[in-house]
Order: sequence, then structure tokens, then C-alpha cells
Amino acid sequence: MEFLLTERGQLLCSHTGPIPTVASQSLVTIDGAAVLVKPDPEGKPVACPRVNVPAGQAPCGSTGSAQGYSELVFIDGRAVCLGRVRGNTLAPDRPEYRVASCGQSLASEDA
Repeated sequence: MEFLLTERGQLLCSHTGPIPTVASQSLVTIDGAAVLVKPDPEGKPVACPRVNVPAGQAPCGSTGSAQGYSELVFIDGRAVCLGRVRGNTLAPDRPEYRVASCGQSLASEDA
């Protein structure tokens, strides 16, 4: 079951740095929290805790493009974000970011 990601959800880089979950739409909410749609997780700053990194690496900086959007559920023509959304940050070694929590367990792509 893939839950829809809301602005109360949590995205983290692979170093546990939080990423803002800011919804670009307000038409659909779940328990008062707006549902995120494509490309809401992309291009966000990462509060990466990684410091004193080896040459060729850097703190995560910001999020790159993501995958894991719904192919069935759309809001105003844009695919909703699911709990499987993930992508890479724009640091040179491209660490991954992913959903740690959807922020709700009421609505899923299946229901």
C-alpha cells in the first residue's frame, strides 16, 4: 500500500538531513495537510549534517529529480507523491534522498 505524501511528511537525505515538504497545491488535503505533487520534492534545500567530508564529496545541498510519483492519481494534472518517492541530491557523489514518513496513513494510491 502506497500512502500519499503530505506536507506533514518527512523527506531525508541518506545522512538523515531533513528536506522541506512544501506543497504547491492546496486543492486536496488529508486531515488538513496538503498533498504533495510532482515536482514538489525536487529542487529543495537539504539540511545535511555531513561535514568534514573527503575530497570529491560535499554536503547534500539540494534535491535533484525524483521518481516514485503515482501513475494513477493526479491533482490538477500533476501526479501525486507517494511513499516511494526518492531521488538523488546534487552533491558530487549523488547521495539518495527518500520519504521517511508520509505524514498520514488515511489515503493511499490503492484506496
